[in-house]
Amino acid sequence: MEVAPGPTAQAPTLSESAKSLLLEAVQDPHGTIMRVRVMGGTIIQTNGKLLNEQGDARSEAMWEAAIHELEVEGLLEVRGARAEMYSVTHSGYQVADALRS
Repeated sequence: MEVAPGPTAQAPTLSESAKSLLLEAVQDPHGTIMRVRVMGGTIIQTNGKLLNEQGDARSEAMWEAAIHELEVEGLLEVRGARAEMYSVTHSGYQVADALRS
C-alpha cells in the first residue's frame, strides 16, 4: 500500500522583515515577540534582541507591519488583551523550518 506524502508547509510570500522576525522568534526559548509602547516609541524584541530603532518612526512602522503580516498569515497569535505579546504558532514553526531549508 502506497502512502501519499503529508502536506508540507509552503512559505507564504513574506516581506524580508517578516521573514527575519519569524526566524528570530522561533529561536526565542518561548517563541514570543514583545511589542511594548513606551513614551519614546515602540519596543519590538524577541530572542533577547531589540529589532527596531526606538524613536525611529520608519523602523517602528516596518516591524509593526512585519508583526501584522505574520499575524494575518496565521504564523503569530496575540497573547494577552493589550497585544503586547505574540507567540509563534505551529504553522509559524513549520514555515520557519521551510524558510531555513
